[in-house]
Amino acid sequence: MRRALVAICLVVLLAVGLSYGVVGVILPPPPPQPVASEPLLSQALTEHLLLIVVDGLRYDVATDAERMPHFAAAMGRHASGEIWAGRVSMTSSAVLTYGTGQRGTFEQVARNHSIAQTPFNSWLANAHAAGKVAAVVGDRAWIDLYGAAFQYQRPDPAGVAINVDFNPQTFRDVREMVALRPNILIAHFVSPDHQAHSYGVHSARYRSHIHQFDSDLAQLLAELSDEWTLIVTSDHGAADTGTHGTDQAIQRRSPIFAYGPGIRLSHPHRRLDQADVPTTMALLLGVAPPAHSRGHMLADFIDLPLPALAAAACRHARHVFHYGEVSYGRAALAKAAAALAPCQQSDAAPEIQLAAAEATVRGVDAQLASHTGLASPGALLVTAAALLMALVIGWWVFGGAVARVLPALVLLLGVGSWLTYGVERLRGDQPNALRAVLFVVANAVVLFMLLKPGAWVRFAQRWRWLSLLLVPGWLLASYTANTQPESFVAVAVGGALAVLKGPINNNTLPLWKGLRRQPLRWPQVAYFAVGLFVLWFPGVKQQSLYPKWLLSHDKVMLAAAVAAMLLWALARRASSVAAAASWLYLLALAGAAAAGVLLRPWVPPLVGRTSVVVCLVAAAVWLSRGRVSWALLAGMCGIGLISRAHELLPLAGALLVAQVVGNSLSDRPRGERQRAATSSWSWAQQLQFVALAFGLLFVLRVGLSGELDFGGLDFSAGAFGDPHVSEGVIGVALCLKYLLADALVMVVLITPLAPRLRVTMVRALVVAQVFRSAMLMCLLYFCGGSFWTALRVMGDLPFALLSSLLFALLWLVWVRPPRPISSRAPAHPATHSGV
Repeated sequence: MRRALVAICLVVLLAVGLSYGVVGVILPPPPPQPVASEPLLSQALTEHLLLIVVDGLRYDVATDAERMPHFAAAMGRHASGEIWAGRVSMTSSAVLTYGTGQRGTFEQVARNHSIAQTPFNSWLANAHAAGKVAAVVGDRAWIDLYGAAFQYQRPDPAGVAINVDFNPQTFRDVREMVALRPNILIAHFVSPDHQAHSYGVHSARYRSHIHQFDSDLAQLLAELSDEWTLIVTSDHGAADTGTHGTDQAIQRRSPIFAYGPGIRLSHPHRRLDQADVPTTMALLLGVAPPAHSRGHMLADFIDLPLPALAAAACRHARHVFHYGEVSYGRAALAKAAAALAPCQQSDAAPEIQLAAAEATVRGVDAQLASHTGLASPGALLVTAAALLMALVIGWWVFGGAVARVLPALVLLLGVGSWLTYGVERLRGDQPNALRAVLFVVANAVVLFMLLKPGAWVRFAQRWRWLSLLLVPGWLLASYTANTQPESFVAVAVGGALAVLKGPINNNTLPLWKGLRRQPLRWPQVAYFAVGLFVLWFPGVKQQSLYPKWLLSHDKVMLAAAVAAMLLWALARRASSVAAAASWLYLLALAGAAAAGVLLRPWVPPLVGRTSVVVCLVAAAVWLSRGRVSWALLAGMCGIGLISRAHELLPLAGALLVAQVVGNSLSDRPRGERQRAATSSWSWAQQLQFVALAFGLLFVLRVGLSGELDFGGLDFSAGAFGDPHVSEGVIGVALCLKYLLADALVMVVLITPLAPRLRVTMVRALVVAQVFRSAMLMCLLYFCGGSFWTALRVMGDLPFALLSSLLFALLWLVWVRPPRPISSRAPAHPATHSGV
């Protein structure tokens, strides 16, 4: 019991440390420092500036005379070049950079879908303070970040499907805004990016769309008077499939061309930086550049005499150096200070001063980058601490055996991180092709397990650590998007093997031979098939798990969930592990969660939250006393009070699968409840069980979330109609919901096992989930430059930590025999079911 208590403390320490490390150390950008900024020129170079952003436009597409003839011609006729987005090649990151000169880093993973007003100073705010009139058309990210700076706003229509082309509306709005003659107009066309996402960059549909857009854009530009200064660019590039977000060159590389007052003809043969655009626009308008800018200026494009341009560049470099000095001290900027020296010399040549100014800004930028997000020393420290804590927990749970498996774990960490980093950055359709190959290779082992279980047992016993690398190691070390289908495969194959074969050993016959000699328990097979069908949706679909007609009718969804719950109750009644329960109890068990969902809108907040806690405590107490049926009933009441209707369906499916598999693995005939189940398993069966339990929880998590990423979380959980509920209450309610749902499923799955085997399995699952948490931190640190990897790791990590805590708590509950039930207790069948 002492070991279980210490394990709980270690897991809690790991969870708290990683939560603080990600949210408090890695995620937030450095706070802006109070520095002032002044105009770089005494007067403006233009009175009307139009910035056009063509979302998701690749450099090779823009310069292709066949696909975009007008754009390609403009690239040759005007000042132009290739401009690169930051490592997180997403729209919100680019909009942040174009406005403030800051670089979108790890925090944009959380902010891309919930953009908030930036705390950093922007050239738009400075223009507004100087009395300039600004307007914006298109992407809402500009309004979310800098809304107060725009007097006129025409955002894109809300709720439009991604494959809908609304360029005509955007062009119409731009023309109306041009007629108002604002000083600043930003036009952000989103449809090109959406068309690439929907159909692919090389599709006929995208080619037609981008060709038409090119004609429409050329017509718009031809209508503008000579008083407008034009800058036309993009926020990021795209892969061939239309996706973006990684630091791959093709997803960062975009075109830019500019002309009009203040712009001179130039074609620099070097890559330009998005962070240089805001200072350039501020200089053109004669307003102060962003106070917290980490970029320089597009000096090649500015139409100024060379001495005046060098003076402005040096003035800006001194400001950026001051910003870095205020942020991290002069000692940290020694190289930048040395580079700034020519700007302090009045007799230095303008060319040398220009180069010195740019080198200074780049040096400060590099220093700021080394203290931000995943590149910061804090991120390395958090990752190293997670690995060390995982090793300590493994050693505490299994002792010296961890040392023998340590090389295998290190290999898994390395291979998993390398594949996650490398596959996403391959060109064209190579990532999908390689994923398909890896999927086939990984599941060849699973197919071998299913078809020849006896041979798998012999292989696993002979090559213990190699088998651990394959099952469940491959699953635990997988990238989240791959973990989802692999988890479903683990549930389907591991569950089918249990239902068809029961506990396997080295004498278990191959599938095609064994089924003819061993009669099937058809009710169990039918229950398992229904549960697997329900879990198929969250097992293979990343979004929109269930049909729209089902999701739009809560009562139908609730009825389907109740029907699945009834099947689970029947499967539990038919179990040889538990005493037959009364029909009244079965109905209560199936309807408890549904009743909670129906009552939730009418329950006062204090009563609702208190009831959830009471149900959770009651379930834990009854479970520790061996009254499993009552514990399940209390848990179902609690989960209903903090769940939505569509969350009960995957829960019911998981419970049904867990019940049937647990019954099949217990190997206890009816009427022999006092006889222990199989007290020990082969190494192969232990690996099979760990993979199945992990996969079942992962698929359940996707089902409860409503999608693979965390965007579908229920942010009204625990609110009970309270419009002023705090984020802390919502966070606690979410944790309780997922913890309670996982606990219900695992209790149903593991309770039928013999007491000693039960403890062995929960200990193994503690270590498995802790290793998963450490693996996710490695993926975050080494592969977090990809928006999608960082997004999915952040969405997966909390659930791995919650599962680690759950299994540690179950270890504490089951480490000692339950208290004997008093002979004077009422002989209700439900009170005696369980251990």
